[in-house]
Amino acid sequence: MSDIQEAVRERYAAKALQMAQSSSCCDTSCCDAGCANEYSAEELASVGVDPTASLGCGNPTLLADLRPGERVLDLGSGAGLDVLLSARRVAPGGHAYGVDMTDEMLAVARGNQGKAAVANATFLKGTIEQIPLPDASVDVVISNCVINLAADKRAVLREAYRVLGPGGRLAVADMVALAELPAEVKRSLDQWAGCVAGTISIDEYTAALRDAGFKDVDIEITREVRLEGVDGAIASAYIRARKTSLTGSLDLACGLTDAELAQRRDEWRALEAALVQRTERDGLVEAAYRASPEVRERLERLLALERQCCPGARWDLREDGALLRMRISAT
Repeated sequence: MSDIQEAVRERYAAKALQMAQSSSCCDTSCCDAGCANEYSAEELASVGVDPTASLGCGNPTLLADLRPGERVLDLGSGAGLDVLLSARRVAPGGHAYGVDMTDEMLAVARGNQGKAAVANATFLKGTIEQIPLPDASVDVVISNCVINLAADKRAVLREAYRVLGPGGRLAVADMVALAELPAEVKRSLDQWAGCVAGTISIDEYTAALRDAGFKDVDIEITREVRLEGVDGAIASAYIRARKTSLTGSLDLACGLTDAELAQRRDEWRALEAALVQRTERDGLVEAAYRASPEVRERLERLLALERQCCPGARWDLREDGALLRMRISAT
């Protein structure tokens, strides 16, 4: 564990113990200089969690447009508030995961889950730089004032992209830098763990998202924060992005209903384990799958269905040694 990770772990372990003793940790060392007041009374009542359980800088569940049946992952899930709210929103049929590296926080989250009687949620121990979930396993990734705490933010965003399925969404509340912070602040582990020193600029954040593969990046500043005795400025922000869908940037009209689309996405997701490579350029998407009779049969069936409902593209499949190569092109 790096010095930064250890500083972050120690701070949030202490906050978890404070929560366990008093059910509150709100003070000026929380992200965004205090507790987030972005949750409605109805939301909080639905899971029976005190608003002071949030150490975040917003409400990412508002951004995500969660729907029943979806799978959602919260990076740095803390006391579990966003996971439990997400689990309510994706029921029935959906599931919410939380990843946190702090044993004490995981204990608080699981305790809150038990009190809320939420069955469709799972809290996992791990780091957000190495998410303990397989490729293409979720539909939505959320996070609340946590990515700024990571020393390697690009690794975090690459992992978020990896675990998202085609067309998956990223919806994050985080802190960003509006003006360059002094070098001594950037070097301070205490300031890093306090959501200050690890902030990066909007341009850097946008570039890191695009380099990870995300499209449709949008960053909305929600509140500027001036730091007492520190030159520079930071702000809370809502950050949205999208993983390319199966058809990438091809704008295809499809005649399926929402329920039929959900079923079709599930069928494509079932093939993700065999996916070896996927590339996209203007008007063309190519993917390579490990060949097997079962994979070929499923691909041929799905391509036949896609040809019927999406006349705006040509779908081709060919065998290439140990691979099956699929090609989707605009007609």
